Amino acid sequence: LRQTHPNLMGMKQVHQKVLLIYGQVGDPRQRSMDGTLTVHHHQDSFPSTSWPVTGSHFKALVHLVPGSNRLRFDYAPPKRSSIVGSPVNFSTWFNINYLPLSNAPPLDLVILLGKDSEGTYDAVPERKQREGNDLTMAVRKYRMAAYLWQAFTGEQMFRNSFGRRCFRFEEEWQVGTLSCRDTRAGRMRNEAKVHIVRTEKTVAELRDLNLAQQYGPATNKDGLFRIAKDAVRAHFGLQPGQERYVAVLLLDSHWDTEAQTITGHAAAGSGGDDIKLAIFGSHCLQSYPCCIEEVVPAFSDCTRTDTRFVANDCGEAGSNWEAANIGIGAHLHEVGHLFGCPHQESGIMLRDYVRFNRTFTTREPYSTRTKSQGMRLCLPTDECQWHRLD
Repeated sequence: LRQTHPNLMGMKQVHQKVLLIYGQVGDPRQRSMDGTLTVHHHQDSFPSTSWPVTGSHFKALVHLVPGSNRLRFDYAPPKRSSIVGSPVNFSTWFNINYLPLSNAPPLDLVILLGKDSEGTYDAVPERKQREGNDLTMAVRKYRMAAYLWQAFTGEQMFRNSFGRRCFRFEEEWQVGTLSCRDTRAGRMRNEAKVHIVRTEKTVAELRDLNLAQQYGPATNKDGLFRIAKDAVRAHFGLQPGQERYVAVLLLDSHWDTEAQTITGHAAAGSGGDDIKLAIFGSHCLQSYPCCIEEVVPAFSDCTRTDTRFVANDCGEAGSNWEAANIGIGAHLHEVGHLFGCPHQESGIMLRDYVRFNRTFTTREPYSTRTKSQGMRLCLPTDECQWHRLD
């Protein structure tokens, strides 16, 4: 195993729990290799995970514990192939030090509901039967999306020579959801806390307000944003001079098939005032991965969006993997506004998040947005970016 660039050997320490690592198996200029890369975590502190190797390239998300982490990467070729004159498996080790920066203010994660909300989100019947669409699953998916934001941003900071700096999350001791095996076994871990906040508004009022934002006078344009900010302020009990950074998921967003619009949804972010706030709807939530093992499958799922049940946001979410891009990536765009980033000429703060999947996968499937067959191999130069000014 070797790296595409010294993004590991030169690493002294990182400051995030879920780290993106990419590299190569062998030398693709001499022999292109496919197969599977398995990551074994420090002292079996986290279940092993497997990642595809495409054209000798791999991308993996690794889970770290505070302090020194010794990780083993095992490569295995496809079962039906053999490498003449070489052993079947190759292994390499990496040492990474994870230092949480607990003195920095966290990015708080909030799921906002109406006071009479049932705590469900839009999903097709097959999804509801297979994994459910309740508040518990919403928390798992939102938490995983937040860790993808963090892994992406940390890597982008590094590529721009700023070190692996990133926002952190408030964490709490709870049943782990970053691995599906943790969830099944009920294993406790320290993971990002998702606050559940209810507003004083009913679901119907939130959805009616959203329609007023779209079709009413200008005075209604920021109605959902103000409601979210008031609910967050009351929940955290801010005192004068205090500040919070808060990313809100509006769980009661709903695809209205008759009106052909998404109600209870707003995409907005602002870094002003004492609450730095970003809000986004849950209409793409069914397509999100709920754990690390689902990241590649979620960004490879070509299942067409069934608009009888869920929205095709802006016509750019015509399949599940594209819906995940829009939901996760556009929410990150609003988080950028929360941190003071304006719109840019390129990058996440334009609309580069339609390529968000490429950061975590080595292949891109068929795109309904571009009507193209996707990419045989996704290299770092093909991925979406934070603009350097951000």
